[in-house]
Amino acid sequence: MAKEREPRELQQSVLDKVARELVERRDKGEIVIAGGIIDHRGFGSENVIFAVGPSSPLYDPEEINEFTKGLIKSTPHTQIQPFNLDRGGLTDIGILSFCEITGTYKTTRTYTNFVHPIDKQLMERVGIKFPEEAQIEREVELPRTTSVHVYPHPKLAEIAGNQMREAGFTHLVSGYFPTKSFKKIRENELKGQPFPAEDFQPPKRRGMH
Repeated sequence: MAKEREPRELQQSVLDKVARELVERRDKGEIVIAGGIIDHRGFGSENVIFAVGPSSPLYDPEEINEFTKGLIKSTPHTQIQPFNLDRGGLTDIGILSFCEITGTYKTTRTYTNFVHPIDKQLMERVGIKFPEEAQIEREVELPRTTSVHVYPHPKLAEIAGNQMREAGFTHLVSGYFPTKSFKKIRENELKGQPFPAEDFQPPKRRGMH
């Protein structure tokens, strides 16, 4: 006999599974969780974003992509954006996306027909009658996407986390930055120079000091 499926409200959400695994890996010292943001794009659509990074920096694209692919094992990802070192001068971070339906909502729309009297008479002669009003009901699903933005350096993740809290959707939070800036991280490290944090800050708005 087939097992009855639990009601949606009693099921463990994909967001919960992803968050729990990230916390477990952080507690083991494998990753840093630098922050998060919830983005509502349109009624009912939700995107939860985590900014994470490895505890130790990664510079090789293959290693970064392997790290990203193996980050979440408790639930399969819906989509993966691989780390891309150079896309026309920009570096794309690795992003794991997990989609789920969290519920539904119902909408009722009322349409009023405005028909020219001549057109109305013509339609009625062939048996078509235009109602003055028509109501259409729809049940719409509520989608949620949980995105894990994987920054190859823990300090990059920390900067992205700070920007999530203070500035919202910067280029870094959205998942890309200049390739030359990423290469500068490694160059500075080899020279014993500080992390180039200023290279990853959002541009200042005009009139602000």
